[in-house]
Amino acid sequence: MSPCAACKLLRRRCAKGCVFAPYFPPDEPQKFANVHKVFGASNVNKMLKDLPVHQRGDAVSSMVYEANARVRDPVYGCVGAISSLQQQVIHLQSQLTVANAKILSMQMHNQSSHAGPNKTPLKTLKHNSRSSSSSSTTAKSIPESDFLCPILRSSCQSSIAGNGMSSAWSTLHQSYHNGHRGIVTMVIPFQRGDATQQPPPDLPSYLFKNRIVFLGMSLVPSVTELIMAELLYLQYEDPEKPIYMYINSTGTTKDGEKLGYETEAFAIYDTMRYVKPPIFTLCVGNAWGEAALLLAAGSKGNRATLPSATIMIKQPIAQFRGQATDLDIARKEVRNVKAELVGLYARHTGHSPEKIEEDIRRPKYFSPEEAVEYGIIDKVLYSDKGDERKGVVADLRKAQLI
Repeated sequence: MSPCAACKLLRRRCAKGCVFAPYFPPDEPQKFANVHKVFGASNVNKMLKDLPVHQRGDAVSSMVYEANARVRDPVYGCVGAISSLQQQVIHLQSQLTVANAKILSMQMHNQSSHAGPNKTPLKTLKHNSRSSSSSSTTAKSIPESDFLCPILRSSCQSSIAGNGMSSAWSTLHQSYHNGHRGIVTMVIPFQRGDATQQPPPDLPSYLFKNRIVFLGMSLVPSVTELIMAELLYLQYEDPEKPIYMYINSTGTTKDGEKLGYETEAFAIYDTMRYVKPPIFTLCVGNAWGEAALLLAAGSKGNRATLPSATIMIKQPIAQFRGQATDLDIARKEVRNVKAELVGLYARHTGHSPEKIEEDIRRPKYFSPEEAVEYGIIDKVLYSDKGDERKGVVADLRKAQLI
């Protein structure tokens, strides 16, 4: 008898009464491989032994579906590695900053010790000379622990890399006497070495610094968490300035395959309604399904799209397997999600729920002009190279996008 897929993958003897054998046949090795990768063979074994026999089949079907969905998720398996690498980068940057500070301290000490009575140990940015005694007194007036304190962030790192040593000393000296650290956001990494050694620019941080939230992927849990965190932080940073949300997303589906739940869009939508700053939405490619809802949820009068964008609304898609009772529960939940979606579309477009429900029986696509007429957006932003009668730069300035 051929061993089951589980025992074959785990390289063990498939004994009679193997708990995996009825559910993982040898001709479907990938089925168990995904489940093992996501949940672990020992956990699956324990769960199957704890469940009654008549419930094991449904449990395995649910695990297989969940495992396949997680494996297909483009972000799955990368979050932990990215987080670990980020922590290592932060630690190395801290060590580099401390090392630069020690080098700076040693150089300043050497300059002070070798300066004669008529020589100038330090030069300011204006190249004004100072006496060696006053410079030595200034250098000694800052203890070593206080000297290192202000440079544990990016301000000193920027100064050491971008300016001369005298500029760095001036920054440190000013920070010490002001009683607080100088904060200079490291948006684009400083230059070091030749062109072949330059790190890539931190473009996402540059967008975020300018209060731009970019939704450029399908709505999966990791993307939802990031968008919500950005919205909440930007509210904390300034509750009055507008937030610009650029949207290029297919919603919770892609190529006909469901990647996430509609509740991902509801979470972002509720956060958009919760935060105090106005949110200006702009479609820069496509806004399909739930992404169209987020586009329509922007501040009235500041929902826009570019001329070549595509917008589409549709009803929720559900994929369920299980017992008849479970399917009835799932159908009820899908109907509730659809009713919520219809209600939100009606609120932001001005149409009746009956018309919205009729329109989303099948996917409904809109050109930018049709989306304006339907009420999903308020305007189309044309380039200043196009027809000047379209409003051009005036529209961009009115939307505060330039």
